[in-house]
Amino acid sequence: MLKLIKLEFKRNNLKSYLYGVLGIFIFTILIGILFSAIPKIEKGTSASQIFMDKNMLIIMITVISMSGFTILSAVMYTKFIVDEYTTKKNILLFTYPQKRSSIFMAKFIFIAVFTLIMMLISNVFSILLIGLIGKITGIMNTYFKDIVNIVLISVIFGFIANLISVISLKIGFWKKSIIVTIITSVILVAPFGNSIMLFKNNLIDIIIPLLAILTLINIILVAGLLKKINKMECL
Repeated sequence: MLKLIKLEFKRNNLKSYLYGVLGIFIFTILIGILFSAIPKIEKGTSASQIFMDKNMLIIMITVISMSGFTILSAVMYTKFIVDEYTTKKNILLFTYPQKRSSIFMAKFIFIAVFTLIMMLISNVFSILLIGLIGKITGIMNTYFKDIVNIVLISVIFGFIANLISVISLKIGFWKKSIIVTIITSVILVAPFGNSIMLFKNNLIDIIIPLLAILTLINIILVAGLLKKINKMECL
């Protein structure tokens, strides 16, 4: 399996996806700076009180980052899986001297790990940079100092981004459409992000059941995809 994952890394040009990561990183910083400036702009309002809470600000920034990486992950699924399995490209895949399920899982794991690692790096550094900029400019009074908490939140939301994008993969694979895969990820990430923000004061109450439900759905969907791929004919 590890050799197949390394093969995916070698045979695919990741430059465009790294540009996507950079775009998410920059956008997250810009939105984060705007969020952190609201208490100064809207003094005394209810909105300013919300954005003055550092933990709340971290969650909001991470939700923005998660949304971006959910869509990026879906885009990668369209290229690595939907496009290759639902077009004539599957002729080459099915001639590999490897089990079809192994090839699929190598692609799946590669995208999941890439998304999680990039989300972790991007979100942690964007939050720290937002805090630094806020301190230098006087927008914020303190840095974001709880690195462990930021890393933990980034990893959890990275998993959620992966889990949501798998649902869009299934729908896109079913419709044999790259566009449907991407649009579905955009549609799905909005309510999930809103649900997290609704429970922002008791995040653990929504995160645990959300992860459990999404994981169960993912297991069912991936098992279904593996079954379908093993029975597919060359186009």
